[in-house]
Amino acid sequence: MSSGEQVTVEASLEKLAKNLEPSILEYTSVNRCRDNIQDYLGQFISSFTIDLPGAFTRTSMASPLNESVIDMLVLFPIRHSKRFFPRELLDKLLVTLQGEYPGTTFDEATESVYVPIEGYRFKVQPGFVADQHHYLVPAPGWNEWVKYDFLGYKSLLLKMNAHHNGKLLHVIRMIKAWNRLSGRAFNEYFLELMVNEVLFDYEIQTYQSAISHIFRAVLDGVPLKQHDPANECLLVEGLHDLDEVINAMLHVKCSYQVTRQALEREEQGRMKEALSDWAQLFPEVLPC
Repeated sequence: MSSGEQVTVEASLEKLAKNLEPSILEYTSVNRCRDNIQDYLGQFISSFTIDLPGAFTRTSMASPLNESVIDMLVLFPIRHSKRFFPRELLDKLLVTLQGEYPGTTFDEATESVYVPIEGYRFKVQPGFVADQHHYLVPAPGWNEWVKYDFLGYKSLLLKMNAHHNGKLLHVIRMIKAWNRLSGRAFNEYFLELMVNEVLFDYEIQTYQSAISHIFRAVLDGVPLKQHDPANECLLVEGLHDLDEVINAMLHVKCSYQVTRQALEREEQGRMKEALSDWAQLFPEVLPC
């Protein structure tokens, strides 16, 4: 097999990885929405700041960002944390935001207010600035505040990405893109944590082999819950709907089989067929 043939599949996935990076235009759009929400809330609330502590800040979201859920914290001074319980502030945010964004809803499972704006869904929660590294955020089901070290996890993720020569974030985006293209069965934060865990003692040689390894690990019994590294008391559910476990796992199994076949065909020099296999996992977005 010639060197030109050898890089065909990998070159396509390299280009896919690049295409999944959010663009400057997307970052600008999200930040504009953030500013609009902050300006609107500022008409009714004083002494607060807004932060986007989730995947958007960690640069682990996969483009295109339209229809994405973007975490947002409305943060108040810590001196007020004894006066208000999470549900009280969530109710106030819900009523206030519905005045400007009529599609705003409350989700009891995540204890979050969801605000639709410009094709995004902002998952809004109240919180308090505890110190330089920690926030207080709602603990689902408890109506209490818990510490959340989002900066610590971000630092760990970036360190792991450097360990993988910058490829970890690309793999995370690919898995998130696969999830989006196949029905969004899995929680995206769970996928991020799972990929990080599965690849902890694994050296990424090619995107092809890494993705296949991840699917294999899920089939071998990766738990469908993860402890949130920002607070080990909090769990991150793997599936949006636990009733769909069987269908989700069948999809993972089929995807793993596709990757195994694609890797075999690539080894045999059947690049066109291998690319066709990968296109099943990334339909209409895989550059060929």
